[in-house]
Amino acid sequence: MKSLEIRIGLVLYGGVSLAIYMNGVCNEFFRAVKGEGIYGLIKEIRNCEIVIDVISGSSAGGINGIFLTYCLANKHDFSICKNFWVKNGGLTNLLNLKKRNNYKSLFDSEGYYEQTYIDLFNELENCKICELQDLKELDLFITGTNFHGNEKDKDTMYYDSIFLIKYRKKRKELFKDNKKCIPALARLARITSAFPGAFSPVGIKSDQNEMEKNINENLRYWGNLNENKEYYFIDGGAVRNKPFSCIIKGVFSRNADREIERKLFYLDPAPNNKEKETIDEPGFINNIKTALFQISSFQSIKEDFVKMEERNRRLKNYYEIRNSLLIDFFRKKNSKLLSKFIEHYYLMRQNYLISELCKKNDNFNFENLKTLLENYFKLNNRNDLHFLFRRISFLIYNIYDVNYNKNSAIREYLKRNLEKIKTKELREIWKLYNILTEIYEILISKFERAVSVQIQNADFLYLKKKFNDKIFNIKKISYNELYDFKERVAKIKFESFDLYNNLTKFILKIEKKILCQYNIKFLKKLYDNFDKFDMILFPIQMNSDIMEKDILEPIKISPESEDHICGELLFHFGAFLKESWRAHDIMKGRLDGCLKITHELLNDKLIASDNINKSLINIELIRKYFKNLSLEEENKIEKILSAEEYPQKYICLKNFLIEIEQNRIFSEERKNIKL
Repeated sequence: MKSLEIRIGLVLYGGVSLAIYMNGVCNEFFRAVKGEGIYGLIKEIRNCEIVIDVISGSSAGGINGIFLTYCLANKHDFSICKNFWVKNGGLTNLLNLKKRNNYKSLFDSEGYYEQTYIDLFNELENCKICELQDLKELDLFITGTNFHGNEKDKDTMYYDSIFLIKYRKKRKELFKDNKKCIPALARLARITSAFPGAFSPVGIKSDQNEMEKNINENLRYWGNLNENKEYYFIDGGAVRNKPFSCIIKGVFSRNADREIERKLFYLDPAPNNKEKETIDEPGFINNIKTALFQISSFQSIKEDFVKMEERNRRLKNYYEIRNSLLIDFFRKKNSKLLSKFIEHYYLMRQNYLISELCKKNDNFNFENLKTLLENYFKLNNRNDLHFLFRRISFLIYNIYDVNYNKNSAIREYLKRNLEKIKTKELREIWKLYNILTEIYEILISKFERAVSVQIQNADFLYLKKKFNDKIFNIKKISYNELYDFKERVAKIKFESFDLYNNLTKFILKIEKKILCQYNIKFLKKLYDNFDKFDMILFPIQMNSDIMEKDILEPIKISPESEDHICGELLFHFGAFLKESWRAHDIMKGRLDGCLKITHELLNDKLIASDNINKSLINIELIRKYFKNLSLEEENKIEKILSAEEYPQKYICLKNFLIEIEQNRIFSEERKNIKL
């Protein structure tokens, strides 16, 4: 197994025919996951896997996000989607030429647009499987705009909607139920890209035929929509064209069994960064055009970046507090810490749980929920599921720091003062605890569902049939056994709080047995005393909204040169005009994507460090990933490798390999371009 996993989050902007440029960029991300060309070389010398685990898309970006997710989940070749855009994205194909009196849109949404998506899904299904590693987890966020809005309170309406599709291997594989999934995904692609006037609004109605019922059932589930209401949606970019905020939620609570490096890319195919020295007074036509099409559709992401920077700052401060607490704890300076805050702390935990449940259902009343959950807290001995989840996460992050974070204060303190770090055993317990986080996520999700239907009929016999203490007769809990246990938990239909309490007690026994089989003293001490830390850390997390603990640094991908992409023309409809223009934009997207992705995954600072295996780099390895090198290219590579200057020679080699890769892309794509 590779020692490092590079996890990529993607934010895909809207922009009508700019989807075609973004398709080219997404094709490079797919090649990076697959390990083709220069990306295969990067994976080899960094001993890493590259995975995409969160995608957030709006409008045109939403379409690409849906197809990219589908291909990653089912190991289909994403490059097929390129031909879909080039061949079928013409203006004459899209025009609504049906003879009827009532035109809802300029383009044919129902007849051509949606059916073409279904045809593409079916084409992907009929192609051979790609050589991709199994996808474990992926969250797909797609934006839509609720035409009639939802009334948040008496004076507030909100129009933006988020459709969330979760993929979890062997547990939530919605992308693999093709008969139900494909039509619903095609409809979702219509929802997010239903540009007003160009495409008709998309309805989610009741009393439809069987196929429509299946489609609407999926859409209501993904969008958390009321089962008894009808909806109409238009383009997701109308309100949320640059969906940053929802992706932050998706990067936390990920299973892990090796070192993780997090990257967040956002695709901006038409950046508005050109400043004019002089400005013109708005005329009659320009005034209307700018107000209707430019100002209303332009959304600055500066506010998103400010929020992200502020969040990262709070996280860094949080880590300083956490590390200080840990070190003081091991120095026994806080044996009487916070005893007077205990009752307030438990009340805060209870109120947090109630507020989380209220978020899931607008019909819940705070006081009613408080009464409903009092018995749950008593039976559970105040060990609510969120608390148990935080405890496991706390241990996981500390194990990770000790194993991988060379700048961790707790790592250095433990090395100097406590015990020899047992790296192998720590990594084994880390893998097991990551599965336990998944079990708690399942339980939390099912618990919220049980509260929403408010069923309280206990069924202890059902619990006894499913679980017994056989697992404790063995000497050691293994990864596979715990994974199988998780799968069984996922299949249970919960009907009572009593069932949660019994299952929670069973899982707690597993936790303690894992701690006992790996006799790591500092970890057991953290586990036994976690409530002391949580009394300080939980209020900080809750009040500063940093329950997710991955620091994110956004990376921009957009046209690198002064040349405009064709999709920018005619209010972003330009690429629909000519097939060769669409081919040009896909090529441009691939070239820009290749350059930016490579520079980020193999940056100059990394090359200068000892974190890549430079001893592997030779002409034979390069030939493995760069087929049919010319004699001239091989000679230049060998000349660079023979140079004594270090690390500049590897930076020079990287830049030359990017040039070779881009030349390959240009040769592959230019045959379709006739400008």
